[in-house]
Amino acid sequence: MIHIVADTTVYRNDPKREKAAFKALARLAQGKHVTLHIPEIVRREFLSQEEQFLHENAKAIEDALHNLTKRPMDPKGIEHLKKVAGASADIAKKLGPSASKEFDAWAKSILAKDHPIAPAHGAQVMDAYFSGAPPFKQKKNRNDIPDSFVWQVIQDLAKAHKPLYVVSGDAGIRAPLQGNKNFEVFASLEDLIASPAIQALLQKHYASANFSALLALLPSQIGFLEKEIEGPLVDELAGKMVSDGEEDDSEPTITGVDSPEDLEVDPDEAIDHGSGLAIVPFKLKVECGIAFCIDKSDYYTMSEERSERVAIEPLNDHRFSAEENRTVLVEGWLSVQIDPAKLQAEKIDEATLLKVLKDGDISIDSIEEMKFEHAAGE
Repeated sequence: MIHIVADTTVYRNDPKREKAAFKALARLAQGKHVTLHIPEIVRREFLSQEEQFLHENAKAIEDALHNLTKRPMDPKGIEHLKKVAGASADIAKKLGPSASKEFDAWAKSILAKDHPIAPAHGAQVMDAYFSGAPPFKQKKNRNDIPDSFVWQVIQDLAKAHKPLYVVSGDAGIRAPLQGNKNFEVFASLEDLIASPAIQALLQKHYASANFSALLALLPSQIGFLEKEIEGPLVDELAGKMVSDGEEDDSEPTITGVDSPEDLEVDPDEAIDHGSGLAIVPFKLKVECGIAFCIDKSDYYTMSEERSERVAIEPLNDHRFSAEENRTVLVEGWLSVQIDPAKLQAEKIDEATLLKVLKDGDISIDSIEEMKFEHAAGE
């Protein structure tokens, strides 16, 4: 049995716990091959962030509806908007408890173990707070107090479970545990699932040789894959900012997404998550509409070829609001989910494998990198 504890960053990165890594974790936990430990401070911190997100977005809806009532329209339309605005004011209040109910039901379904804040933890956290002991980055750093409560649970669990698998996006938690034989440390849930120990469990209990053969066919099905991910790609990219790693206050934001092109997949680097689910690395190009701000001086000095592609409107005395179509290079992971029952036969021909693939669900699990394709001379 492998014992795992994850901090709030893990849940925040996939709040609905619907990506491949969480699905694999749930499958292993339900099969009693791993146990997930959830510190109470992690549960409360995650749910408080979800509640804040709900309140902020509910307030934005209420404000938007209120602003609409100020626009010229038929009196019946204004009356309807006021009723909707009044109803929306109760959205957060009515939906507030749903996040905790959903999370607790999920935790119960995967047999997770809760860990309340122990009476001794308060004194231990305060000792670390004043001394600067891990995970505090320095003495009396209040921002590290929640992490310190997680740290106490980690230390308690490590007494009974060796090695303890710790997943945290916070280097302040990971760094003190690195090199300690009592811990296996990972920066993300995806890294944990890709680890030899977890992959061995997935291969032993859920893997299929036929599934590996199916994945090997992916490079020959690029046209099919591009059509399958066209919709998910729009959902993933729309509204996102594109950065080339340099500081840029132009805020280039994707406003439109065309069909994917030049898709490449690498089944040799696929990570099997068991029961017909795998993630496969991909690269592609896609033409996108980009909205951004630009200093007037920069616009007037850009090449004539590019300026002809850029539509501008005055933003203020010094800047333009601009739009332009640009090619974006995207890298990430595809999710491939098929019905494993269809791969139970000892020998399956290629035509059958392709039918199983096309009857499955191909989507985008995550986007790891986006950057502009630069033309020669740019």
